[in-house]
Amino acid sequence: MVPSDDTADVGPAPETDASDLAVVAAAETEPSGTRFEVYRDDIDDWRWRLVHRNGNIIADGGEGYSRKAGALNGIQSVKQNAADAPIFRTEDDR
Repeated sequence: MVPSDDTADVGPAPETDASDLAVVAAAETEPSGTRFEVYRDDIDDWRWRLVHRNGNIIADGGEGYSRKAGALNGIQSVKQNAADAPIFRTEDDR
């Protein structure tokens, strides 16, 4: 969900409500400097991405959502389920 005008724009979307602003405020104060961004892409779908403090995209949802709530739910799912996710090797240790 890259903003149609500029992918670097990290400001609140026009449809942002108070709960969205709380999420953004919490992300801006995280000690790690990483933040989740929710944005609209070129076809008007909602997407999310996790951005490192240096601007690199660490992860994204991989799909667009017709509603902003879908993207926010995706973020919550990652936060709840990924912390203890095991690491699987798919290649030899050479």
